[in-house]
Amino acid sequence: SPQQEVQIISTSALPQPGIISFHSTADVGETVGGYFRLSYGIYGPSAPIPANADSNILHAILSYSLPEIGNVTVTRQPYIFCACLNAFSWQFTFNDISEG
Repeated sequence: SPQQEVQIISTSALPQPGIISFHSTADVGETVGGYFRLSYGIYGPSAPIPANADSNILHAILSYSLPEIGNVTVTRQPYIFCACLNAFSWQFTFNDISEG
């Protein structure tokens, strides 16, 4: 008679930091200006963030207006594909908020 077999399979995944990525753009030849606000899940919105903010300004704004999100790493690179001025690709990594 055939013998019954039991197989146990398990998987695991490590939580990863939450990440938001986006681009700021304008029409060809125009300049990106103004402000934006950041929200993450139930947190936010932040205080207004200037469209040309550097990492020091962003850190100050997020620390003040969204302290509950913890440590955030921000990268900003020029976004040239819109053929506009002052456009950036932004990435916010929420180091203290994990998903997974």
